[in-house]
Amino acid sequence: MAEHKPLYRQSFSEAQRSGELEDWRASHQENIACRDFIDDAIRQNYQDNRLGGDVVGDAIAEFGFDRVNWVLANTVQHYDYDGRFSNANKAWAKGVFIPRGKEHDITGDFLLQAHPGLVDLVANQARQAYEQLHMFDAQQCISVYEFQDVVGHVLVLNPDVLKDEYKTPESQLFLAERGFGCKPRASGRAVFGTFLADGEQARFNRQDFLGVLKPELLPEWAVEKLATSEQEQTTKPLRIKVFQINPDRDSEHRCFESLKPRQPIDPAIYDEVYSGPVPSIEPEMIFQQFNVDPPPLHRGRSMSVSDVVEVNGAYHYVNPVGFEQIDFDTSLTQKPENLLRVVALVPNLPAYEAELGPDLKSMQRAVGGLIEVTYPFKDNAVILGNDEAKLIGMEGNRRIASQVYAGPLYIIGDNGDGEFCSLTDAQAEAYTEQFAQPEDISMEEVQADTGFTMYGFN
Repeated sequence: MAEHKPLYRQSFSEAQRSGELEDWRASHQENIACRDFIDDAIRQNYQDNRLGGDVVGDAIAEFGFDRVNWVLANTVQHYDYDGRFSNANKAWAKGVFIPRGKEHDITGDFLLQAHPGLVDLVANQARQAYEQLHMFDAQQCISVYEFQDVVGHVLVLNPDVLKDEYKTPESQLFLAERGFGCKPRASGRAVFGTFLADGEQARFNRQDFLGVLKPELLPEWAVEKLATSEQEQTTKPLRIKVFQINPDRDSEHRCFESLKPRQPIDPAIYDEVYSGPVPSIEPEMIFQQFNVDPPPLHRGRSMSVSDVVEVNGAYHYVNPVGFEQIDFDTSLTQKPENLLRVVALVPNLPAYEAELGPDLKSMQRAVGGLIEVTYPFKDNAVILGNDEAKLIGMEGNRRIASQVYAGPLYIIGDNGDGEFCSLTDAQAEAYTEQFAQPEDISMEEVQADTGFTMYGFN
């Protein structure tokens, strides 16, 4: 299917205000080209008082559903008084919002010139072609304003935001997962989530949706996808990244400063200080964790104003009250070059790739005490763990080579000269897959594996 030029739906004034005049002009010229195409097709195919050929099909193939409908609806709206247009087409045209400003209203530039009766016939055919797509509409949805929060609900994308190749009812279904736009009365608009059809993650604005699909209309395949998604969410760790300003590069003293309206942010003064799982991606919970009980692989200070947090591909500036979504180019940030690639094993979580500092202090912090090195694998990978994990009551983690391990563990490379090194790509992939499933290990089993026998004395 041909790639069609995007239809610009806003007014000239809005395009001017938004700095999008080039987009407006390109779309306007394409509207005129679409008008000429339809007029020529009608002229060439109208013979013996009959309109032959496939005027609508050819126009849609050339310009797409959205623009063809736009040109037709614009024409019917302009001639709403003309009785040669059916009431059904007039009602349809009124449902298509075409902005008309007091100035620069040149929608008359792409009015069809063909006989109104023939244009009415083409409009009928265009409506029928669109109906054959069987897209979900607003009548099949519940307004988002009937919900406090739409997280976990299936939203229906407005067909207008989908390209022609994705104008299917399957592509409309979107599982809302997070974002300020999930709260209908919040000022934020962003909705992050997943297309149910293929699992692709994406971001839209709240106004891009028709509403929440009525539960009884949810297709069987979508019900199965939801069940699978819920199961995956119970085992998939929630991962974030945290960036903090490096004082040595903070020439304008932005550290610990709140973000002012339209204030630019320089990612080059930031260091990446954490990349890993957290119990919750709610801002309040993230802030609390990094101030009360920071993750062991966290390389920075406690979380504070001016930090940047990445969650599911979206970036948020930590302000005195809440997080504010921003644009942030992580390629400009820095982090230590000597970090070692490891596979982290945490109780009750799947294994994940992580980075660990090569110094003793970083390693002891990661395991939460004195380091113990074990060699359960046949390659040059070893396990870093806490030497006293079982004695101090750390939670059971994994069973490896007939041994029970407790507390946080890190699989790391050993170069054979008494020095640790990064895992290879193949090792990281293999160990992440091998330990993808967390294990349920009771404290009784942990204590039984200490090698000690505990006796009570009266």
